[in-house]
Amino acid sequence: MVAQFEKLFKEQYTAVYSYAFQILGDEEECRDLVSESFAQLWKRHEEIEMEKWRAFLYRTIHNKCVDRIRKNAAYENYAVYYQIISGNAVDDKDEVNLREEKLQQIHEVIKELPERTQYILKACYFSRRKYADVADELNISSSTVKKHIVKALAHLRDRLQTSKQQNTPTTKTA
Repeated sequence: MVAQFEKLFKEQYTAVYSYAFQILGDEEECRDLVSESFAQLWKRHEEIEMEKWRAFLYRTIHNKCVDRIRKNAAYENYAVYYQIISGNAVDDKDEVNLREEKLQQIHEVIKELPERTQYILKACYFSRRKYADVADELNISSSTVKKHIVKALAHLRDRLQTSKQQNTPTTKTA
């Protein structure tokens, strides 16, 4: 079993890392999640059929990426909320304007998505509804809801990174 696991690790590490990077776009975070996913597979390798190890690995990394995105979003929302209730809210007009501009950018990028994907993203992330509930409402599978979410988040990340790169001043050397 150890030899098969090592073989899977050597053959799949790069592919699983690339999959995670497509979702998150953060090298260090992806390495951590891929390592955690392989560790989780190793802990459960005896109870999972060897033929299903690869599928288990991809499902695990997908779930960990989605959980990380949710955690980061919740943390950011909590940080703003905490600043407001603790009286440490930012009074700097420039920072307030910057936040409003970022939120506006996010809403504009969401408008670029297909209507169904927009609805699913808003239902799952803004209204905090479960994938299964949204799937039942739309008469689709939970995995289809997840695919819409992954597609939407990848689009948001790509467009916001592109926007950030375009707005970053470049220095010219003479």
